[in-house]
Amino acid sequence: PRIQEGQTLVEAFSGCNFLTPMAREMLLVGEHTGNLEDQCRKVSEYHLAEATQASETATKALGVAIGLAVAMLVGYIVITFYSNLYGGMMDGLGI
Repeated sequence: PRIQEGQTLVEAFSGCNFLTPMAREMLLVGEHTGNLEDQCRKVSEYHLAEATQASETATKALGVAIGLAVAMLVGYIVITFYSNLYGGMMDGLGI
């Protein structure tokens, strides 16, 4: 509706949270130079790169978190096993 009212593409997306300020600036440059299609392509590549980087970072962090959780679980099991083993031996010896 804003574009039909005569506003530019950047003005129409000014209240939208889907585009970053950098992407809006890139669209503004595309509107002023007349290369809007190329700039839209660059904006999509920029957002794709950002999403790829964020998903790679989240995957690495999740892998570390899962590794720590497994290590803690194994450590708990080992400590519990040996404390019960030696605790039972000490009780059997009367110590």
